[in-house]
Amino acid sequence: MGGRVCQVPGFGDINETFTSFNAENRSFAFAATATKIPSFVNNLTNHTSVKALGPEKSELQLKLTADTDGIRGAIAKPLMARKFSTAIDAVIEDLRVYAESGQISEQKTKALAKAGR
Repeated sequence: MGGRVCQVPGFGDINETFTSFNAENRSFAFAATATKIPSFVNNLTNHTSVKALGPEKSELQLKLTADTDGIRGAIAKPLMARKFSTAIDAVIEDLRVYAESGQISEQKTKALAKAGR
């Protein structure tokens, strides 16, 4: 399967490689590597699914997981969980704005401008 490279504030360039895709279940998963993820972090994965709740409403579920090694990983894991949670919230908000308006969110526009895109 294919993938993409994207830039995420706080994580740098992320190389995402799809590991599964199911159109019928509206779900996909990918493994990721990032330039700003420390070496004690591995098996970074994201599982995404969309559930229809009605004719004009759906629910997006994102589950980001990562394994950590050693004492540094054990110490950093709670901080990383907060950072991942913040990143996921931003992604969901960006997608909500785009789905509802067809426009890129103000937050995403600022991030793209900061990255020179």
